[in-house]
Amino acid sequence: MVKTTGVGVAARPTIRDQGRGGEVCSAVEGSLWISGTCSVAITLCCTRKMASSTAPLCSSPLLLLPGLLLPLILAVVVAGAASAAVAGPAPGGAPSTLQQCPVSEYTCDNLRCIPRDRVCNGRDDCGDGSDEKPGCTACNSTYYGEVGRSYEINLEEGGPLKPPFTCHITFVAAGDIYGDLVQISFRDLQLGVFRSHHVCGCPQGTLDIMEPQRPHIGGSWCGGTSGNNVYFSETTSVTVTIKVPKPEHNSIGEKKFRTRLLYKFLNAAESIVRYGPWNAAKYLGVPRGGTVCDQVFESCDRRKCRVQSPNFPGLYPRNITCQYTIKQGTVPHGRHALVSVSQPEFGHVHIKHTDDANNEELMLHMDSECDVVGDTLSIYENLGDKRRLLLRFCGGGKIPMVTSSGSELLLVFQSSPFDNMYFDPSIGTHPGFELDVGVAFVPKSSFLYADQECEFEIKSFEAGRGYFENVAHSLPRNTVCKYRFIGKPDEVVWLYFTRLKSTYKHRPSRDDHHCRSRVMIKEGENEEGHELENSCGHMGVRVCHREEIGPGRNKTRPCALHESYLTSTPHAVLSINYILPSAIAELQFRLHYEFVYAGHRTAALTGPASCHRKYTSLRNKKGLIASPSNNLLYGKFGESNLKCKYTLKGRKNEAVRITFISFYGHNSSCPGGESPLKQCGRTRKMEGRSARLEVSEYPWAGVELPLACLCHGYSLPAALLSFSSTVTITFSVTGMNVFDDFSHFMFELEYEFVETPPCDENRIVVGEAGILSLGLQPPPGPCRGYPWLLQPDPQRFFLLSVPGKAIQGGIQGAAHRKLISHNSYLTTETCDGAVLHVYQPGNPQPLSAICVLDGAEMVHVFSEGFDEPWSLDFLDEKARSLVVVMVSRSQYHPSAIAQQGEVVDVTWVEAAPKWLATRCATECPEVHACISATLFCDGTWHCPSGSDEALVTCIMALSPWLWLLFGLSISCITVLLIWWCWIYIRRRHSSDNGCSSEILTPGHHESPPEPPDYPDCIDVDFETTV
Repeated sequence: MVKTTGVGVAARPTIRDQGRGGEVCSAVEGSLWISGTCSVAITLCCTRKMASSTAPLCSSPLLLLPGLLLPLILAVVVAGAASAAVAGPAPGGAPSTLQQCPVSEYTCDNLRCIPRDRVCNGRDDCGDGSDEKPGCTACNSTYYGEVGRSYEINLEEGGPLKPPFTCHITFVAAGDIYGDLVQISFRDLQLGVFRSHHVCGCPQGTLDIMEPQRPHIGGSWCGGTSGNNVYFSETTSVTVTIKVPKPEHNSIGEKKFRTRLLYKFLNAAESIVRYGPWNAAKYLGVPRGGTVCDQVFESCDRRKCRVQSPNFPGLYPRNITCQYTIKQGTVPHGRHALVSVSQPEFGHVHIKHTDDANNEELMLHMDSECDVVGDTLSIYENLGDKRRLLLRFCGGGKIPMVTSSGSELLLVFQSSPFDNMYFDPSIGTHPGFELDVGVAFVPKSSFLYADQECEFEIKSFEAGRGYFENVAHSLPRNTVCKYRFIGKPDEVVWLYFTRLKSTYKHRPSRDDHHCRSRVMIKEGENEEGHELENSCGHMGVRVCHREEIGPGRNKTRPCALHESYLTSTPHAVLSINYILPSAIAELQFRLHYEFVYAGHRTAALTGPASCHRKYTSLRNKKGLIASPSNNLLYGKFGESNLKCKYTLKGRKNEAVRITFISFYGHNSSCPGGESPLKQCGRTRKMEGRSARLEVSEYPWAGVELPLACLCHGYSLPAALLSFSSTVTITFSVTGMNVFDDFSHFMFELEYEFVETPPCDENRIVVGEAGILSLGLQPPPGPCRGYPWLLQPDPQRFFLLSVPGKAIQGGIQGAAHRKLISHNSYLTTETCDGAVLHVYQPGNPQPLSAICVLDGAEMVHVFSEGFDEPWSLDFLDEKARSLVVVMVSRSQYHPSAIAQQGEVVDVTWVEAAPKWLATRCATECPEVHACISATLFCDGTWHCPSGSDEALVTCIMALSPWLWLLFGLSISCITVLLIWWCWIYIRRRHSSDNGCSSEILTPGHHESPPEPPDYPDCIDVDFETTV
């Protein structure tokens, strides 16, 4: 009989065949399964022992016939199968083409295939005991497996494993269905006692994990743990070496070695935690030759670079040092590259920092807090031939962004030689680390990075205002960044933060100071002045929280004094002291600065200074005046309105020539006007957002006469010449918001004091009434265009009448002895003649503007307050006066030539409103005003409708004399009648007494007396108008 122990792969018996003893073998036709072996019945070599058990088969004549025909062929086949079984697997673990079981399984002596982890596990899995040979262990074996299946190895001290011993277990991923990577889980490990992470940490036994395809590093684990510690290989094979020395004499009672190893084989394409999905693969760098785990990263601005610890996301090796170099070679022109690493997600960083099994809080630890275990990740920036440590940490959680100040970053990962294989079982975390790599490009000329020293200078002549943020790269511990502000001698520095916050959320540790950062602001170039701020972190620092309100909603939140800093000197220094590394302190800020012009006495400036100025011809005959550049006066510092007054005062024989160069009002309302110097329209006061430049002169002391008003600069440059030697220029702005500064509202003009001959005419008019004869085109001379001043008596107002058409203000027309308002005013463009302006002293807006036309209807203008009861309580004599100015056309205008020598009469009269004169016999009824009685019936119209010269009115005016004459006439007549009656009665009495008689001749008759001649009686009806 020929006994076989295996067959070729083509004749592999199935498990079902292996379990059917006594049946025909499937390997060779005509063979039988007898006592665990496949015997060929045709040989008829059954011994008595075998025949007794298979007598029916041996005695059957049907089995003899085929064997007689082909004995030689079957013998050759059986011999080939036997030789193939003896050959076994190919060297190196590669499966043999003639092997009967796959490489992931063990071939029993009975040709049964079992997983390799069932060999020497204490159970007869083959059925013939061939997997449990005497003295066998799982050590010193090579294990394969298939993807998708889990395997387990249990090792326990005792039996064949007696100290001292060394156990090597090798796991091989053979590729394809046998995987590319190895996953090993260590459970229930008990291996001696763990003493230290650094020196002689495992005196009673060690467990080493080594990958044969990379250099040996010599780190070890020991001690005990019941957790689940997973190791993922980076190559195709892993060797676990367990060394248990000879026990010491005093080791009685110590726990014996044991462990459970669960292992799997993985496909690299499915390992997305390490490599990423196929459509977003991670770039893990290029290995540096001759090293265990060094990697080099380049061009991470175009790649998804990830820095991972060795064997991530599993246990990282012990006693290892890895260097990760990140370089950015390509940098755009004019830019500076900043390389950064970070991990915003929780659970991707977990570097062991403690042996406390109850510490389940995962957080970041730094520096000396990592000395217990010794596992650290240090981040350096390479500065030429020097390194600067930015952060050294352990623990885990979210990692803030750590950024280099240059284009190269170096990460150094170190682990201690010994560990107890306990790992914090925090949910959702992985041992080791994975960091995201980022690259940013910032302008070279910016405050976002500092080369060696973190010091910056901000000079006034380079930038009058601006803002900057904290440097975009990380700074080491105890670094101080200084920002020096250098202004001009007549400037001060205004500083305000619009953002200042710290995102540090980690609990304080024993290495933390009370302050993680400090903010200081001092005056003086060398910080020798007054200290404006010295606060711990962002607490207590003045911040103007404008940005927190949101875009478009912060127009009512100016940065006031209590939200900003104002120095009293041209120099200031801002110091940011990072007591902790800046990546951990995470102090983020945005600081706005402005060099504010404050005049010569900057040391006394504590707020917005007055912008009023005075210029005299004794000091400078000419000069330049511009809007104030002091931003404390504008909306950015909380002011909503601005008013600056500039006074120019010359000698008596001087006038002021003003040339307007520019004017700008950002988004301000401007109604427009009839000329470049009359742009402010007819409104009396500024409303909403508006800016104006108003020019007035003082022909007489205390009497202001407007000359010009600008609200835009479209028609500039333009010039004017005053009549007097005193001129005021008023710059007014209303409705400013928090974004407005001196660049939004500005003007510039030149002034010059020029000598002119004085006007010797008396242009001040007083009296009850009068006429001004004004030339439409007066001849050249010192009084050409000089104004007239009409001053009223106390408790009197003026009524002015001008022939022409109203352009603005005034009342025109008369009907039924009542004045009517003329609503359809002319425009300056439609007026071909001269224009007469009537002003109230001190009011830059004219009360009325009249296009003068001789012979036209009268336009009537009243003093201010005429129709306002009790106006005398607040209007003095000056406010009730009138200033009359004839504005002639240019001598080159066609109408100016035609008007040469023409004169227009302007009448004026003093009047008292009816509400002021309780009893008035000389009233102009159409205007309800009383004029002087001497003006009635004097042959000149003083009332607008001429009612003071009407016949009835004149009779009324003369009625006292008429009544006197009438009374005298009645008295005389009465006296005469009484006298005649007395005589008549006396004569009658005499005749009756016969004292005398007159004898009449016959025919003579006494004629009766004729009645006296009385004039015809005239009935006069008097009408009195009160």
